[in-house]
Amino acid sequence: MPPGYSGNFTVTIGTVTEDAVSDEENTYVDNSIGRDFNFTFEVGEHVGPPTVSLGDDGEAVIKEDTETAVELRANVNDLTDTLTSITVDGFTTGWQVDLTALNAALGSDGVATFDGTTLTITFSASATVQNFVQDLLLTPPADTDVDLTDLTVTAHARDISTPSLTTDASANADIVVDAVLDQQGDVTGDALRQYDVSASDQAISLVSAFGVTLALEDTARDAGDAYAQPEDVDGADTDGSELITVTVTLTGGLTQDALVMVGTPTGTGTFNSATGEITGATAADIQEVLDLLVVNVPASFTGDIGISVTTTVEEANTPAGTVPASGAEPDTSDNTATTTSDYVLRIETGVGVPTVTLTDPEADPGIADGQPQFSEDTPRS
Repeated sequence: MPPGYSGNFTVTIGTVTEDAVSDEENTYVDNSIGRDFNFTFEVGEHVGPPTVSLGDDGEAVIKEDTETAVELRANVNDLTDTLTSITVDGFTTGWQVDLTALNAALGSDGVATFDGTTLTITFSASATVQNFVQDLLLTPPADTDVDLTDLTVTAHARDISTPSLTTDASANADIVVDAVLDQQGDVTGDALRQYDVSASDQAISLVSAFGVTLALEDTARDAGDAYAQPEDVDGADTDGSELITVTVTLTGGLTQDALVMVGTPTGTGTFNSATGEITGATAADIQEVLDLLVVNVPASFTGDIGISVTTTVEEANTPAGTVPASGAEPDTSDNTATTTSDYVLRIETGVGVPTVTLTDPEADPGIADGQPQFSEDTPRS
């Protein structure tokens, strides 16, 4: 039967029974008999279920904060049927669909609407749409890589000649939002500070000495950059999936155990004295630990103490698969940003003890009476 056929048709089956010739026969007219059997089939009007899909085998990947085309497909399987509508249900708060582009593509064949949860494409009653393929331009909520799972995509169809005959078919789809780092961290401060040698031990605060401050800034948005995102998408990570780590290392002059935390943080910040690693739920928690770090300089020490501060902001599920609950990460090349700042704490004789010379104004008329003159040993900072 051709696709979409309806009506009656008859099938005739004929049978013949015949006597085998075993000896001389005077006549053969009574040696066989035949009968026909007629079968009549009635095929009623019907509409076959359509086929529908979103993405590649029900899955699509979208970059965080980036509009991406996801293919929607639907088709009827009988030539006597036509699509009447398609729905994509299950969008969560913040998802956007470019209706302008979609309605322009539909033209007079239909109209698309989106209420924040369900995308509905309704085809015109006069249109015959049997194979629909269209890219949906979708944008996930800003600054989050939470995946969109369990979407339900449904295609509705009807018989062309008998519109009251309808059917539908559904399929599930998932959209993976691949994380792109929203912010990178950096610790800033003065690169060099000098202190006078002391006859006793000194505990020199990193913040007091260098003014070290942790700052978070939006990742680069330049085209071609690993973190390239739309210029108008700014702001901190909103789903808590980006982790901040600051590592403070003594690179010369003293061993790592000279770096200690004095006091107890009130927030979530922690300090690993063996590795110099600082972690915390927020940048403020990490800054609180930085405020408590001191370098213990032994009595009579002179020389340079090298200090390196490395800041890493990283998606939780990096490398991919380490924290599956944070969401799938097909591409981790844009999930980590690291910056390093180097500082020198210089301990030397005479930095904190200026020498003062009072010049006789009569010997030097250009000098006011009693005006001090500083030597090269004036303290520097």
